[in-house]
Amino acid sequence: MAETANTYYVTCPICRNELFKTTFTSMEMVCPKCHNDLSIYVVGEAVLVTKKKSHSLFDQAVRKRLMAYQQVFLQKETEQTELLEKIDL
Repeated sequence: MAETANTYYVTCPICRNELFKTTFTSMEMVCPKCHNDLSIYVVGEAVLVTKKKSHSLFDQAVRKRLMAYQQVFLQKETEQTELLEKIDL
């Protein structure tokens, strides 16, 4: 069985310009239409696109929370795969 990567559609939250499709989990880029710096995070099944700011305390808190969410989603995904493996045995 061939594995397919999840494809996510990314749009700019400021000008609503459709940027691209991605399979990456996180990246940074500049919107070609409104020229804002954007941070793009894929957490589980959700895509979070935010305007990039300086490294303030708020940004650090958001990054920590995103990392925590990502760990929870990864843990649930591994639990589901383990459960499926047990069922198949």
